[in-house]
Amino acid sequence: MLVTGFEPFGGDPGNPSEHAVRALGTQLDDLADLTAEILPVEYARAQARLRELMAETSPAVIVCVGLAGGRAEITPERIAVNLAEARIPDNAGAQPIDEPLVAGAPPARFSTLPVAAMAEAVRAAGVPAAVSYSAGTFVCNAVMFAALDAAAAIGASGSPAPIAGFVHVPRAAEDGGSPAGGAAEEHALPQHLIDAGVLAAVRAAVDHAGRSPMAGAARGAVGAED
Repeated sequence: MLVTGFEPFGGDPGNPSEHAVRALGTQLDDLADLTAEILPVEYARAQARLRELMAETSPAVIVCVGLAGGRAEITPERIAVNLAEARIPDNAGAQPIDEPLVAGAPPARFSTLPVAAMAEAVRAAGVPAAVSYSAGTFVCNAVMFAALDAAAAIGASGSPAPIAGFVHVPRAAEDGGSPAGGAAEEHALPQHLIDAGVLAAVRAAVDHAGRSPMAGAARGAVGAED
């Protein structure tokens, strides 16, 4: 299994996805061959490193995790778009506008993770969750698309394709207000709840591997937007 988080970006003091992914190392001792890595918030390096990790570890399940400030829930993502369009520069200063992530690839790729089951597992752990239909167009979306694109290539070669996708988390309450020094983040969650939610989502990704992404989806449990 491969799980990734991200370093801080955009002036934030931390990134709750980094904390949650690092915590998995002590919480998932029963999962063999778990690889957890923190990616740079850079379009080029993050996508390249994700593909390298997939080649090095040959995971069966890939869950990438990142921050979506302003969201109130943990949101497994349903779809990644083949588009790089940055509202702010990434950590290397790149700010692409209207550029494809992978030339010649499809305009979008759908998660192959059991996202509805993952959202339900997060809610069962006492953490708010919903399936999202927008991973944005920043580096989180780029990494999700890279994972799904690489997985599709593995499947096309005749080898078993890993299931892959992305989970967004809210800002951590411990990180305080916005990077610009504004009011405290209205939708932030305590870091321990984010950690618990990510753990539940990752376990569900393994437990329900191979299940249709939206199998068992309940009304009112889907539809989060960026």
